[in-house]
Amino acid sequence: MKTDVFYEKLTPLLESYKKMLRLMATHGFDILSLDELKYKLQMKTKEIISKHKEKYSIWQASDSRWKTKLPDSSKPEGKRVIAKVHYEDLEEAIIEWYTTNRVPDTLATLYPEWLIYKSKETSKANAKKLSWAWEKYYEGEDITNRHLSSLDVLDIKVWFLDMIEKHSLTQKQYKELKSVINQILDYAVEKKVVSFNVARSVSRISAKHFTVANRKPASEQVYMTDERTNIIKICEDMFEKTKNCAYLGICLDFFLGLRVGELVALKVSDFSDLFVHIEREEIKTYREKNGKFIREGYEIAPYTKTPDSVRDVPLTTEARSYVKRIIEFNRQNGFTSDYVLLNKNTGERMHNDAINNALRRANRKLVTPQKGNHSIRKTFISTLDAYSDLTDEEIRMVAGHRYISTTQNSYMYSVERPENRIIEFEKALGRKNVTQCYPNSYKKENAGNA
Repeated sequence: MKTDVFYEKLTPLLESYKKMLRLMATHGFDILSLDELKYKLQMKTKEIISKHKEKYSIWQASDSRWKTKLPDSSKPEGKRVIAKVHYEDLEEAIIEWYTTNRVPDTLATLYPEWLIYKSKETSKANAKKLSWAWEKYYEGEDITNRHLSSLDVLDIKVWFLDMIEKHSLTQKQYKELKSVINQILDYAVEKKVVSFNVARSVSRISAKHFTVANRKPASEQVYMTDERTNIIKICEDMFEKTKNCAYLGICLDFFLGLRVGELVALKVSDFSDLFVHIEREEIKTYREKNGKFIREGYEIAPYTKTPDSVRDVPLTTEARSYVKRIIEFNRQNGFTSDYVLLNKNTGERMHNDAINNALRRANRKLVTPQKGNHSIRKTFISTLDAYSDLTDEEIRMVAGHRYISTTQNSYMYSVERPENRIIEFEKALGRKNVTQCYPNSYKKENAGNA
């Protein structure tokens, strides 16, 4: 490396540094010696030249000048050619460029541009979720300021283990944590900052390190059979009192099992005699400001959560009845929108907040733990599983899941209270007289189940 000329130009600076060393030593500061500083400067400049050569070649042109390329976003190809008469001058120009125009080479410096990229590649809503994970797990951590080339598999795995312990992470939360570094390093590979993604080589972490997520009881996940009946009645009464169609929308969803974004995106034209076609959903919109994604409003997306969520849901008698009532209410109010659920005052499409707020008010009247629209969806799926001869495949398709395991593991619960199922256990275990061992009060309450 012909970098001696560059170091010679540092001589005045080094002389000043000598004076500063003496002053600092007098006051007891722990400092580098002059030789140590010079060595570190040499290593750093050699590292800069070496890394530059990984991306761009250095060559001597036919006019004897030394040339290379440097990044330049103003050029069509994102780079420009520089030329110097002497090789040492070219190295000096390279070093100066990299020290004054730092190329993002750490997680922290890559993060802002990666986040903007993700907002374009996926959506601003997804970028918002990723920024939440970054702020929770990465911001302020030492590992984010280390040069990417210095990170190895062991470094990252040890950091993962530390973060699992620090935040008492469940396996699901760990996946959220790991997803961020995986995606940033994928981006770094595409930018040729590093040659491979070291984070994806981290071996599986033992389950014993994770906090076991508390699975809520069925009574907090779904509406029990008696609650389902009662909350539908409450919503019917509240509609008659307020004329807010959000309450009829809640009733309707007990017979459709839609995600709330799908529910408020329904159009009259989606309905046929036997089915409703699900093909769109409401999504939150965001705007980017100074690297932050700020909630702005809602819009209808011409797609659903996944390709498997595009589906036809059968219309039961009850479902058709609620749809008819909602459409007739809209007609009487002079509303002409093709959307089904409309604001009673403006006739504009209803947002998911209207459904969620109405459901919270209904839950308070029911005196039950607060359950959102997703609990209605789980109740719908669990009821299909418990009280029908439908196959798992039919239930999976109506739920809009790709795999039946998703439906079974996360959406199927017992909708009957345990005390109402004791006789069924007795039947299963073979007792001939299933009420023989129970108090008379229990026999009377459950006489129809025996």
